[in-house]
Amino acid sequence: MKKNVVWMVLLMGGLILALVLRSGSDEGASQSTLMEEAKARAIAENKPILLDFSTKWCQPCQVFDKQRQVDSELLAALEQVILLQIDCEHKGKKLAQDYMIDSYPTFILMNADGNVHGLWKGYRKNLFLDAFNGYMGELKQATTAKL
Repeated sequence: MKKNVVWMVLLMGGLILALVLRSGSDEGASQSTLMEEAKARAIAENKPILLDFSTKWCQPCQVFDKQRQVDSELLAALEQVILLQIDCEHKGKKLAQDYMIDSYPTFILMNADGNVHGLWKGYRKNLFLDAFNGYMGELKQATTAKL
């Protein structure tokens, strides 16, 4: 009887572990799919990608999310990129780990090939726009130099 209970506990533990591992891999796969879709769109529209790593509880993340939808300067800036918002506590955990994100929000500007051209942390509108415009200028120079 004790052997049956032990085997049952081991079997259940194995099943639970398999489900946890599977759900984690699905999250990574869905985030990879989003990243691939963003790269394809960036190529099609000839735009760089802006990754926005954030969380629901992050106050500056919430401020950026609200302002980016209504502020004319932010709207104009973000028209120049493919914006990919990444929820670091859910589907975006693996991607955040891949980029070693340790604070929120973190922004990464990259070309369609995935080459990073800029990374900055935190959000205040003027600082965001300064960093964004600076890295966009560098990215445009790098792209022009390749031609």
